[in-house]
Amino acid sequence: VEAITISSQTASIDCSTGNFFTVTLPQGVDTHFTADNINAGQTVSLKVLTNTNTTASIDVNSIRMLAGAGYTPTQANSIDILTFSSFDTSFLYGVTGKFFS
Repeated sequence: VEAITISSQTASIDCSTGNFFTVTLPQGVDTHFTADNINAGQTVSLKVLTNTNTTASIDVNSIRMLAGAGYTPTQANSIDILTFSSFDTSFLYGVTGKFFS
């Protein structure tokens, strides 16, 4: 399980380093999610530890979410799980399970 370090408010999912990742969203900050080194046929799971007053945005050039809805973190100091699949090297396609406690 790879821990993602947020740099310049960006959480980069480097798909070449594994399939399981964790990240903690800082309170009061908008974190931008992006993906690189996407492999065709890859499944990626991301455990997001949330805080209160957190927001997130998705890089639409590398990640596509269900119905283009993006991702809104749970606001209750809990856990969200984002699961992604790839079919080529262009995009991760994601769905979200929220508010695990």
